[in-house]
Amino acid sequence: MNETQAHQAVMVSLVVMLGYGLVSNKGTKITHYQQIWAIGVIGLLLSLISDVAPAVGGALAIVFSLGFIAGGQDKMNQVVINALGQKAGAPQLQQPQITGGAYATSTTIH
Repeated sequence: MNETQAHQAVMVSLVVMLGYGLVSNKGTKITHYQQIWAIGVIGLLLSLISDVAPAVGGALAIVFSLGFIAGGQDKMNQVVINALGQKAGAPQLQQPQITGGAYATSTTIH
């Protein structure tokens, strides 16, 4: 696989992942914007790999798109988002609620 074919494979796999991801992103914790961002990061890495080693980059692009379609899209996006520091679907921290004041509980000493 030469460099042109590798870049074409990367572009086709990105279009496939983006199209499939946006159509089937129902009921997941990852928003559309996070998914587009994660696919963009994957595309950037695949493009860099295909510049350095075209045979490896093109083959990885095909493997990534097949893995994405086979049901690993949520896992793949979650790994990318967590690796780069944005926790998708992380529970929001809430302040503890104190009801009845600080001395509301009574303790009796016998």
